[in-house]
Amino acid sequence: MPIEFVQEISRHGMSPPDHIEPGKWVRFPGAGKKSGNTAGAAYLFPDLRAGVFCDFSNGDEHHIWKAEMESSLSDADIMAGNILIDAKRKEVEKQRAEFQKEKALEARKYCNSLKPATDHPYLENKGVKSHNLLIDGDKLIMPLFSCDGSISTYQEIHPDGRKKLMYGGRKKGASFFIPAVEQKDNDTVFLCEGYSTGAAVYEAIGKRVVIAIDAGNLKPVAEDLLDTGYSKIVIAADNDWHQKEQWEKTGKGKDPGEGTGIEKAKAVCERYPSITWLAPDRIDEIDGNPCSGTDWNDFFRVRGAESVRKKLLGEKPKLFSFSDTNVNKNLTCLPEQRKYLVDCYGRGFLPEGIVGEICAAGGSGKSIFAMQFAHMMAGGERGFYPFSVSGKPKKVLYISLEDDQPELDRRLWAVTEFGANKPPGLHALSLVGQDITLMETDEKNNAVRTPVFDMLDESISGEGLDCLIIDPFSRAFTGLNENDNGHGTAIVKACEFLSQKHKCAVLLVHHANKQSQNNNMSITQGMGRGASAVVDGCRFMLGMCGFSDSDLERFSINYADRYKYVKAELPKANYSGKFAEMYFELCHIPETDTVVMKHMDISGGLIDQIINYILLYITEEGPETRRNLTRIKGGYGSFVKEKLGEEVTISAMKTALKSGIESGLFIEGKVPKKSGKGGAVKKISLTKKGQDKVFFIPEFMAVNNV
Repeated sequence: MPIEFVQEISRHGMSPPDHIEPGKWVRFPGAGKKSGNTAGAAYLFPDLRAGVFCDFSNGDEHHIWKAEMESSLSDADIMAGNILIDAKRKEVEKQRAEFQKEKALEARKYCNSLKPATDHPYLENKGVKSHNLLIDGDKLIMPLFSCDGSISTYQEIHPDGRKKLMYGGRKKGASFFIPAVEQKDNDTVFLCEGYSTGAAVYEAIGKRVVIAIDAGNLKPVAEDLLDTGYSKIVIAADNDWHQKEQWEKTGKGKDPGEGTGIEKAKAVCERYPSITWLAPDRIDEIDGNPCSGTDWNDFFRVRGAESVRKKLLGEKPKLFSFSDTNVNKNLTCLPEQRKYLVDCYGRGFLPEGIVGEICAAGGSGKSIFAMQFAHMMAGGERGFYPFSVSGKPKKVLYISLEDDQPELDRRLWAVTEFGANKPPGLHALSLVGQDITLMETDEKNNAVRTPVFDMLDESISGEGLDCLIIDPFSRAFTGLNENDNGHGTAIVKACEFLSQKHKCAVLLVHHANKQSQNNNMSITQGMGRGASAVVDGCRFMLGMCGFSDSDLERFSINYADRYKYVKAELPKANYSGKFAEMYFELCHIPETDTVVMKHMDISGGLIDQIINYILLYITEEGPETRRNLTRIKGGYGSFVKEKLGEEVTISAMKTALKSGIESGLFIEGKVPKKSGKGGAVKKISLTKKGQDKVFFIPEFMAVNNV
């Protein structure tokens, strides 16, 4: 067998076997195709003087090979050889046409027996819908139509993405189409290769799409479309940029130019100038996986439908569709109630899926608080009063960037009561000493994500995480300027990306600034170190600090014991409302030489709970009088007593009001109140002297312009 015949086939990018048996058709992978593909075909004549070969994936174009010795043959001999080759080709084509006719009947019968497809793993993976596809077991079936509108063959699409054409069916000129959303758009056709590409184009622009299966079939399908009378044809070509890179590395085959997809599209457009082509920009990876070329489905999934519209139609991208903003159309029923990860005193405290902050001075116990908070969320049996997990136990990941793994283990040993209370949803690790810079600046000082951020994203992907705690977050963003508000906003947006993608809350443990530590140990929104944009962007902030001198005096605590106590408060809670201050004692655990926090009834646990009920009432119902709030019979006090027990008295209610005023949780004064009838505003009607004041939360003043 002439080795030159095999070499000539290889020169066209195909992968023929080392030996081709004379007198028989041999099938092998076409250009750029994987092992198992049979798009390539070759026939070596028995006299070994000539052969024919083709690549069916590139439009059935045939090539003729002649042995070098034929150059010495006479013109008559060469003519005779060409006649023999042409005869053999016509014979093969006649046999194939008859066989394809039988297969077309088989394909029609098969496709007509199937039902429409809806959901399928392949469609889910590609992010598109079924547009008139069929289903057979776990296989999608795409019928392919000839120019007369009849089914000539079909393609199977398997869940893992494998595709297989019906054996023996006629592919040349056959296609699948998706009609335009609006009839007026059917005069423009977007021609592409595969189904997922066509579906992405259709879902982005809504115009008629024709799917030609592969690049080699673009030309015959385009010719049929021209004969049908379409005024505008645009080829949405694949960008097979990887072929050039592979060729430059291996040198195997011929130079692919810009890749099969673009080269074939250009060839069609050169032959028919009325046809144009467009290819997507290069995309190197999708969801962390490297790409082998870029088609319009890749572009659709990474850049979005609006970018596809801009690229294909020349339209400027929109931030949103204005029709999607109509409240009358969208708001048709009561929205789903907000969900919480954590409750405090029995009501919602930490919402699901938000970015929040835990802020405290160094050494005040914020890390152990965060660990106990995580332990409680994961379903720790004894909880962490006054906090409790909302609903079923959560999956929580605590990442320590200051304590090494042995220290983290010691602290967790104490938190889990010497290992006796280890909920399965609690996860923790130390990354001390590793480069965990999640963001850095580019040459223009813009904050950008690093590969480490992508690694974190990938590590938690698909894990069903409910809450991610980073302690302290400043160590994860050392590549940025923590005093720069632009960088602070970028940090929050990066965390929001994680929270929205993975449906989990992200809690950032943060250091307090020196000013707040020296300002009578106060808890405010501005207590965090660095840019204010961080807390501004967070939807939740829990602040912690030690006891001030006035706190020690108020609760009769010895000055020498001041470091044993901390208080916590919510200076910012966009969704959960106000809560009374909470007090904790730091208890030393000798076995691990660490501490744990225990809630204290230092201000009277009952009073704390009453304050929270009063806050809940005046937040939801508006200002209320002292008399109605404290009355045990016929007033709000009766409801509180029913909830908390017989210990609730008028005296306890009054003490709670006084404590709430001192803490700044609510204000007593004269304010108007809506009557509830027609929105009219009036003064609360009062009869008893000295009862002309009401209690309300500070926010009420700003909201009502009082």
